[in-house]
Amino acid sequence: MKNLSLRLAFFLSLMPFLAWSQSEEPQKWTLQQLIDYALEENIQVKLAELDVQTSEVARSQAFWNRVPNLNANANQNYAFGRSIDPFTNQFTNDPVRSNNFSLSSNMTLFAGFQLHNAHMQSMADLEAARYGLQNTRNTVSLNIASFYLTILFNQELLNAAQLRLASTRIQHEQVSKQVRLGALPQANLLQLNQQLATDELEVTRAENTLALSQLNLLQALQMPADTELVLDIPAINEPTINFTLPTVEQVFEVAETTQPQILQAEKNVKGRKLGVSIARGAYFPTLSVSGNMFTQYSSIGTTRTFTPYDTPLLLDQGLPLGASSPSQTGTAIPVFPFEYGQTQVSSISFADQIDLNRRENLSFTLSIPIFTRFQSRNNVSNAKINLERAELNQKNVKNQLRQTVEQAYYDVVAAAKTFDAVQKQVIALEESNRNIEQRFQLGAANVVEYNQTRNDFNRAQSDLIRAKYDYIFKLKILDFYQGKPLEL
Repeated sequence: MKNLSLRLAFFLSLMPFLAWSQSEEPQKWTLQQLIDYALEENIQVKLAELDVQTSEVARSQAFWNRVPNLNANANQNYAFGRSIDPFTNQFTNDPVRSNNFSLSSNMTLFAGFQLHNAHMQSMADLEAARYGLQNTRNTVSLNIASFYLTILFNQELLNAAQLRLASTRIQHEQVSKQVRLGALPQANLLQLNQQLATDELEVTRAENTLALSQLNLLQALQMPADTELVLDIPAINEPTINFTLPTVEQVFEVAETTQPQILQAEKNVKGRKLGVSIARGAYFPTLSVSGNMFTQYSSIGTTRTFTPYDTPLLLDQGLPLGASSPSQTGTAIPVFPFEYGQTQVSSISFADQIDLNRRENLSFTLSIPIFTRFQSRNNVSNAKINLERAELNQKNVKNQLRQTVEQAYYDVVAAAKTFDAVQKQVIALEESNRNIEQRFQLGAANVVEYNQTRNDFNRAQSDLIRAKYDYIFKLKILDFYQGKPLEL
């Protein structure tokens, strides 16, 4: 009994947490959240980001190519047997351990402005890569917005089909009662059975279409197909038809200065122009400066010091060698000091050898191209071809943008007219449908007339939903080319 009470108390203590976990709603995704997620996970966006990083590295390298380099070298050598002392350059039979140390640096002073133009080209390429990334992000954002609006459209179609099915079922029950009572013929019920099956089929089709549009969105987001994705569906009011749109030329002028694909093409042309200047720089002489510092150490590096005897050996005029009479006239000078002195040998320390053996040099080199087997000329020709290709691509991008803007503009105009016409059609059919429904309930209209009018009204409602979302999406596309954000 005590254990049962403890278990019951423990279960009751968990009730608030269980209730909270059951009542917790799944995350609802807004359009902006979907776009942000896609921009973070999309592979094409990541590849474009890598292109930007590569261009940043190239720009950094082009900048540092203009400054001097600095290299340090060190080596250690061991010599045995008869070898040359690197310190005295004399033969020796002693083992020798030596070290060499050097610093070297060089810098290009002038090379036909190739280094400067290469740096400017790398900056243009970096800006082009950034615009390319922005263009990729825009494409992904437009795709996500399209899939999102398609889901909203299909959801409304499903809701409309479900409402029609519910209405048909109610009508079917009423007619069934009247047929059983003999107030209506059996043919009316058979017609409603056919209509009920048609409406159920429409609901199934709408469910399948909605599921397919959700799958398309999941694939665009690179999520698994079984991911539960709940959308935060905003309240979308009936769009106002605006026939006072800006002209095509006005929209194109804005798009031409804001769309990244245009700006990317311009930067590519600028980079290829600099490429021609770089290739022409090879015609000019190249002036460079270099300098280095060298020192070394040897394990047998020594110095020799001569110390004479106290009594020098004199050489006097008319006296034999060895005479030392101070009374005799003459000049006392040392003769053959190696015969009356001694030599002291002492080693030189590592630091002293490094200091004593140091030497530096500075040199300037002028290289004048005389004949390069037409390599420079061919490089210039290739650079001009690349420039012409970039200019043609720029024109092509502008033409494509103009065509896209023109298409978007006339799509909006056509969608607005269609939406307006379908609205009028729905209003007219709604009145007819209301009238035929009243007549059918009173027995003044047969089921064939009722189903025909009702189906026409349902078809018009579906057309209105389709025209509504088509107009909204195409209007958003036109707003996008005017530099406006994607918002519902």
